Amino acid sequence: MVLIDKYTKLLLGYIPIISALTDASYFIKCSRLAGKSV
Repeated sequence: MVLIDKYTKLLLGYIPIISALTDASYFIKCSRLAGKSV
């Protein structure tokens, strides 16, 4: 159970980083598409 708790804390720590990275990549894709359409 201690191991699971440790991994849960790690996952909870990584979730904001992963979501920030996906948001950034999504924003870059959108800006590239916007740049192509103009």
